[in-house]
Amino acid sequence: MPAPEFSRPIPVDRLGDAVRSKRIEATPEERAALAKRFSLPAIEELTADFAVRRPNLGPIVTVDGRFRAFVVQICVVSLEPFSASVEDEISLSLTLDPVVDALEIDMDAADPDEPEPLEGGRLDLGELAAQHLSLALDPHPRAPGVALPDEVRAEDDPDLEEDEPPNPFAALAALKREK
Repeated sequence: MPAPEFSRPIPVDRLGDAVRSKRIEATPEERAALAKRFSLPAIEELTADFAVRRPNLGPIVTVDGRFRAFVVQICVVSLEPFSASVEDEISLSLTLDPVVDALEIDMDAADPDEPEPLEGGRLDLGELAAQHLSLALDPHPRAPGVALPDEVRAEDDPDLEEDEPPNPFAALAALKREK
């Protein structure tokens, strides 16, 4: 596995019962590498604030934080780049206990409050922030003020009036008329 583009590792054996606060910020080179990884034109800023602790020096590590990023995305309607702000909370528990064999894990029965395994004795706050950024990005970004053309608007489009039933073939008919 390649090295993370934005890495801020913390050795877990140095964590204690007291909360350890950590602020991280991606460098221009790290932001460029992450933008490439996430297929974005640019990431203009990425910062995160974390509170990390290991209660009673036990096998559980708790991580609470918040990240904020300013990214450039491509509008799915106009295909033009636009800037967007992305921020979200991060809260998870990790465990240093050995992991159960992957074949024995029932993903449907997985408890979301169950601690995730932490391997290697290091917690990488940079990669954690990067992963949460990737999950928080809008998969179908639309620039502010840009609406879909009437021919292709979907039922769930807030701009679509309720008395207009969507026609899935309207876009094809419009293309045929243009020829």
